[in-house]
Amino acid sequence: MGADHVSARLRERLSPALATFADAAVRYPSCATVEALAERIGVHRQTAASWCRKERFLRAEELLIWSRLLLVAVLLEQTDLPAGTIAQDLDFPSAVSLRNQLKRYTGLTALEIREAGLDAVLAVFDREVERARSAAPDVVPAGDDRARRVAESH
Repeated sequence: MGADHVSARLRERLSPALATFADAAVRYPSCATVEALAERIGVHRQTAASWCRKERFLRAEELLIWSRLLLVAVLLEQTDLPAGTIAQDLDFPSAVSLRNQLKRYTGLTALEIREAGLDAVLAVFDREVERARSAAPDVVPAGDDRARRVAESH
């Protein structure tokens, strides 16, 4: 239920590779590290980092956290489950850890997210992605000297 909804909303925003990574993050919440998630989907842990750099995106660790927090937002919006139960169900270390991540990443409390819903959290996510993209250096494929010279001249 919640995972399908989050995955669909992320597919609207992400490339196929990053959507695969984010989809796995919401479907396998016990994979709380990039390494565990990469192993689960059968790629090297550096592959996800490479995808993110290539697309001038958030770091893979951040995409993992955001994906999980978006799932939390759906559960807060669509159920009456307390944050502590959601934290336990999604393998967060504790309810306090979940609440701290929500506040740190979204600027919102669990109660505020319950009231505002997924769209409010997606709006913060979109702003963070835009901020990361505007701050990221242009990526030039290794071995492409002509493209590297063009990028360096700007």
